[in-house]
Amino acid sequence: PLMLYAQKYSSQRRERQLLATTYRYAITGPLPDRMRALIRQTRESLRTDAEGERLRQFKFVEMKVTNVRDSLDRDEIHFYIETMTGEQADQRPTADAPRRGSTPARATGPKLTGVPLTNVVYRGDRDASANARDRILALLRVARRQDSQTMLVQRGLRADPRDLFSVEEQNTATKGQVTGSTVGRLITLFLVMMMFTGGAVAAMDIISGEKESGTLETLLTTAVGRSEVVAAKQLAITSVGLVITLMQGLNFLLYIKLKVIDLPKDFELQLSTGMALTLLLLFIPLAATIAAVLLMISAYAKSYKESQMYFF
Repeated sequence: PLMLYAQKYSSQRRERQLLATTYRYAITGPLPDRMRALIRQTRESLRTDAEGERLRQFKFVEMKVTNVRDSLDRDEIHFYIETMTGEQADQRPTADAPRRGSTPARATGPKLTGVPLTNVVYRGDRDASANARDRILALLRVARRQDSQTMLVQRGLRADPRDLFSVEEQNTATKGQVTGSTVGRLITLFLVMMMFTGGAVAAMDIISGEKESGTLETLLTTAVGRSEVVAAKQLAITSVGLVITLMQGLNFLLYIKLKVIDLPKDFELQLSTGMALTLLLLFIPLAATIAAVLLMISAYAKSYKESQMYFF
């Protein structure tokens, strides 16, 4: 629970910091006025949907700098927008190789000849710069779409360009079925990790630990057969692994009920008691196999520390 709360707190704190940041940027090239007008018009005409609200919360201010690349490296600005005319863009190499071996420029789509180019330059190793890049690209995509629609209307298109092609979607699966598909892909990996870590608590000491303490020799001198010793130790590891896995599974359900974990949209877990018991029965052979692997590791190791090393 502490790990989940800490992760949730850290994630929410990061989101608040990124949302409250006022990002600094600069514009270079021969078309700065055109770019400023596009950004201003786009921000004024944003819709009231989720995308528009997200872009409205994006706060940024233009800075006047002499050398944009040095300012970006010194963290004086978070990104800069490089504008090019159609002729400059056509003469530009397909992939620029900036200094210091940084990542070459990557186009977001095919480019036609004679079309002006806008290049967003940022620092991917800085969280604020990478987040600013995502926001400004989203804003520029909206600007490109609106600018294209304005040009169509100016050239005589009477209808609203947004109404020329409508797209709808319909999901025939229920919320529970979608949730089951998502959880089903992860539950096996989750339970296997819990079985390994839970069973290892008992397995690391069950043979290798007895070798160090000298109790294994005493056990072998009794009338108990070796196969019985192995079976008992494997049942012990299997039981511990299943109990810890069951506890973690109940914790997981409790976190969902209390909404400790941020759940996806339309998340609806429909897990009946019979289905849960069926899943538990199906995982018992897997738990026995994992217990056998852990038991072999413990038997092969000569000491407790060596057993831990093999396990990790």
